Amino acid sequence: MLRVKIDGDQDQGTLLIDTLKLSEQKQNSKVLIKKDVNTLHLNNRNIRSIPSLDQFPNLTSLSIDGNHLQDLEFLRTNYALAELYAGNNHISNLQGSLRQLKNLRVLHLQNNQISNLTNLAYELRHLSALEDLNLFDNPVTFVQGYKSTMLDLFPKLRILDRRTITSIDRVRAFSDCHPDRQKIFNRIGFSFHVEPKQERSLPKKPSTIVSKIRKNDNDLHEKSQE
Repeated sequence: MLRVKIDGDQDQGTLLIDTLKLSEQKQNSKVLIKKDVNTLHLNNRNIRSIPSLDQFPNLTSLSIDGNHLQDLEFLRTNYALAELYAGNNHISNLQGSLRQLKNLRVLHLQNNQISNLTNLAYELRHLSALEDLNLFDNPVTFVQGYKSTMLDLFPKLRILDRRTITSIDRVRAFSDCHPDRQKIFNRIGFSFHVEPKQERSLPKKPSTIVSKIRKNDNDLHEKSQE
């Protein structure tokens, strides 16, 4: 894996990517260019903003821990990104910055300022490949329903906030997010027969955060087809 160092001037905390110093200048007698870069490390550089990383279209792993970043909008075009380590920054808003990164498997955002669970779920909803999510020490982790919402949103998730997800965690999350469906499963398990009319008359529970988000997506899709 090619590792690179960025040699850039910092003007008031802004990283200006000017000169690329590659760890090796030649590989198989071919001069390496920015498109060859797949791993980038920019940890602990007092960076406050990055204009763009679109000059690295094949970037798969980015580490920007320990800076002063407030958003991740510079990642909008890095579609190949699979691992993002952006802990210990000042990120509070993910709006529009990660939803297109459908290859993302590892997302570490620990010790930031993310607080709104609904907005978080909405922005991350398309990351279907996500396996490792770390939001430890963000205010959102103290919001009621946080863990259940994340497990319901990401069926492939194996690790949440540095802890391995168990089958019991999955069952609890399903019960929290889909109480009506859980009741039906319980009744089936106890051989309890529910007449169709009785089933239709069951009171409806308020939609979960994930259900609302998916319904909005479906509505937008239907409108786009009209």
